[in-house]
Amino acid sequence: MRFREARRVLAFFLAAAALAQDVTFKASVKLVEVYATVFDHSGRAMDGLTKDQFQLLDNGRSQPIRVFEPTTEAISCALLLDTTGSMQTALPEVLNAARNFIRELRPGDLASIYAFNEQLTQIQDMTADKTALNRALIRLQARAERRCSIP
Repeated sequence: MRFREARRVLAFFLAAAALAQDVTFKASVKLVEVYATVFDHSGRAMDGLTKDQFQLLDNGRSQPIRVFEPTTEAISCALLLDTTGSMQTALPEVLNAARNFIRELRPGDLASIYAFNEQLTQIQDMTADKTALNRALIRLQARAERRCSIP
């Protein structure tokens, strides 16, 4: 199906959903992927769960779990932060969110930090060192862009 045709089909389904209160989509498939994140009472994601610790129900009926893949591997990510002048009032909150994200990184997880204003700048190389990542955040400031003048 071409992109234009796919957009029309999607627009049709969105219009149908807006008109009807209960829209049911049915499909015949051999395997349905179900993603789940389990949190403990403190709100932290739980690792090391096994297939036997889950039950999959479809309309109240138990279904077999044919494939189970726990994803507790380390992650590598880059934080890209907007440091343009428009972020002067919002940047402290963004930096706090970045610090919270860094705090939640597990041993073995890697992160790097980039900022953009007039250009993209790497602030911190990929590292597992949370102290280095937090130190990099301290250096960030929102600055107004210089205006380009066209002669």
